Amino acid sequence: MPAFDQYVIAATKHAWHLIAGENRARVYRPQGWISPVVLVDGRMKGTWSRESKGSRLKVEVQPFGPLPEWVIASIRTEAQSLAEFFGCTDLELTW
Repeated sequence: MPAFDQYVIAATKHAWHLIAGENRARVYRPQGWISPVVLVDGRMKGTWSRESKGSRLKVEVQPFGPLPEWVIASIRTEAQSLAEFFGCTDLELTW
């Protein structure tokens, strides 16, 4: 989910159902900043960021814990789709 996504913003009152307490500060940051999140079965399981320069897109994923292989494969697919959307031919995915 992108930064400031409605799902994440609306979840603030009930975030304890959707994210472990120790990780809330990584999503709901100071000055009202809402981080992009990795959702797995409706729960926030990590954050991610992107940076593009020319034809290169760097996507960094910061999971809150171990992720199943099917989630990692899905993240790789989504990162590739994001690179294509931005017209980038070189993707760097880091964890």
